[in-house]
Amino acid sequence: MPQSKLASRIHMGAFLILIALWTVALLLPVPNQTANEALGGPLWVFVLGKSLHVGAYLFLAVLGGTAFLSYRRWFWITPGLVAHGAVAEFFQQFVGRTASVRDVLLDGLGAILGCCIVLWWGRIKLKRFDLARESNLESTRLQERPRTDHPPTSESIQAMRADSR
Repeated sequence: MPQSKLASRIHMGAFLILIALWTVALLLPVPNQTANEALGGPLWVFVLGKSLHVGAYLFLAVLGGTAFLSYRRWFWITPGLVAHGAVAEFFQQFVGRTASVRDVLLDGLGAILGCCIVLWWGRIKLKRFDLARESNLESTRLQERPRTDHPPTSESIQAMRADSR
């Protein structure tokens, strides 16, 4: 198996494993008293909890988007992650946690931000590829020009200028 194909499979596997772990974490009951003591009060529990929603879905969107970037429909990662957040929030009410529309919106925000990062990264990668291709074409043109032992004439200079356009 080529190394790039192996790396791609490892990347996809990491995405699937992390989304499974995040699902489990979302469906575990959180002891409020312990969280309040560990973080210093309900305000910090709230801030950390909501930051985790945005950050986790941003990370999953970047990881999933880059894992599936070579496929044409990689952008389905974003609505898929939003649906995952909504379903996880729905099932949280059955494990002693509260379901919240706000959390689904924060999950969506993280997924959309992650999608924007993947788009930005893809454009940079595409620009680098185009620059490398242009550089290779230019070096090929220079190598194909015939070498002459005499100084260039005005006709040969004009021909070289026409070739470079």
